[in-house]
Amino acid sequence: MSVELSQTEQQKLMEQINRAVGIKPYHEGQFAVDRNDLSFYAKASLIKITNFAAAPTVTKSYIYSDDKVFQTDGSPESVDDINEKIGLALNEKNVVDYVSFFFSQVVSEEGRFHLITRIEDLPNHKSFGDGLTANLEGIITPPEIKAEDDSFVLYGYVLYGTTLYKTAVIVSASGEVDVDDDEAVYEDLPVQQPKRR
Repeated sequence: MSVELSQTEQQKLMEQINRAVGIKPYHEGQFAVDRNDLSFYAKASLIKITNFAAAPTVTKSYIYSDDKVFQTDGSPESVDDINEKIGLALNEKNVVDYVSFFFSQVVSEEGRFHLITRIEDLPNHKSFGDGLTANLEGIITPPEIKAEDDSFVLYGYVLYGTTLYKTAVIVSASGEVDVDDDEAVYEDLPVQQPKRR
């Protein structure tokens, strides 16, 4: 859920992020901040800063906890490192949000994985024709969650590249994510994958 920040709070975050990254990419009056609390951490938020001074405009994300700023590098290991430093607390209510977060931070050969819980989760979904939209609405359902010994399994849908898969996503208690038992259910979807920045 997005948290509204005062101008003072935005300025403080900008200064902390500038210090954390070691340069000053963000300047007063030339950025916008969006903050979303992350329920799977005791006290952390996902901060997205849009830099209007860059051409083209660039949005980067950071994890903010206890006045510390963390950044991922596109690898699963960088998310694992943050999980260890901040303290991950997964349960059946927040594991879907965690998988969506994990996929948004990790980049692989074909781009990012996307956990699809509804058609609105598909990139570029508003440009789909009525027939494609109706077909996908008949396929996509929210994931079924099963708690196992020290892990969770989400049975649902994942987009990778331009293919929608029915799959099992296994999430360990420490936050490692593995996609297993995938079956392509729709190929060549007209989605535009976001470029890595």
